[in-house]
Amino acid sequence: MTEEPQSDGPRDREEPQPDGLREGEQPQPDGVTGGEGAQSASLRDRVAARGEEALGRIAQDLLENPWINSALTAAFEARGRAAQVQEVAMEFLNLPSAAHIDRLTRRVRSVSQRLEAIEDALTRLEDGMQGTPPPIATRLDSIGEQLANVMGLLAELQAALPEAPRAVSPDQERLRVEEVARGASTSPPAPPGHPPS
Repeated sequence: MTEEPQSDGPRDREEPQPDGLREGEQPQPDGVTGGEGAQSASLRDRVAARGEEALGRIAQDLLENPWINSALTAAFEARGRAAQVQEVAMEFLNLPSAAHIDRLTRRVRSVSQRLEAIEDALTRLEDGMQGTPPPIATRLDSIGEQLANVMGLLAELQAALPEAPRAVSPDQERLRVEEVARGASTSPPAPPGHPPS
């Protein structure tokens, strides 16, 4: 009798993984398995690094080339001149430029924010006015009535006082002096040898 070895559990048996991979193996792109995948990944990384390096060198050489450098400078200057000409033409036609519209948009936003702040303040003020406690309103009414009574009493006292000489304001005094001066100038001239009266 031959006996088969007894297995202690899942460790002894290797169960096939999906796609035919063994436990611990990672799937590789394009059907590459095992060591070939690591080699192709490193090859790809090296080619990519060399390509980036070559592109960087080419860009640097182009920027250092005086012909390319002068062509880029001329292109940027032409772009700046074209933008200036466009702005002048738009101003001539009374059309707003993008900068004008941006500036106007910022101003409108600023005004809108200020209006919202004013609306909030007015709402708070209105709520405060509506929420005025009745005792304060009653107190203000009684103060108004008392002021009216005081004004009436003052008017009665002023009417009851006998006519007293009133102080003359400085404006009136000057008018009198001016009237006296005018009266003297209209009087007949004094005869020679007599002092003026």
